[in-house]
Amino acid sequence: MRVLIIGGGIAGLTLAGLLQQRGFKPRVVERIPEYGKV
Repeated sequence: MRVLIIGGGIAGLTLAGLLQQRGFKPRVVERIPEYGKV
């Protein structure tokens, strides 16, 4: 099953990792093109 996660912060990335471990196919969408820059 595919899952769309809006937001690439710590919660979004943690959720993506947990879902992937359980067999899901998460996709994270973030507005900012590079992590670490504000």
